[in-house]
Amino acid sequence: MNPQEQDRFDNIFETMSTPGWKVIIAEFQEAHDLQNNLLAISNKDDFLRAQGRLLTLQQFINLEEQVKAGYDNLVEEESSDTGVNLADEDFENEAPVGL
Repeated sequence: MNPQEQDRFDNIFETMSTPGWKVIIAEFQEAHDLQNNLLAISNKDDFLRAQGRLLTLQQFINLEEQVKAGYDNLVEEESSDTGVNLADEDFENEAPVGL
């Protein structure tokens, strides 16, 4: 992983470790739960709009998992390229900045 990629991940993980991030995700989850009502959809256009809103909300809700998976994949690729298994190190393949 080059220094720019590491900085990017560090910044993202730092942001996601803040209390404000947890509030934002809770708001997205609440909005998702309120939108997820098929009985309120009366036609195809409303269905497609609701589906788009739900997909967007779901992307934000799952962003932390997706970023962690991307980071873990990069670390794993590097360890296989170098022959060093970074997962065996003390940090046990954890994301940086306390996540």
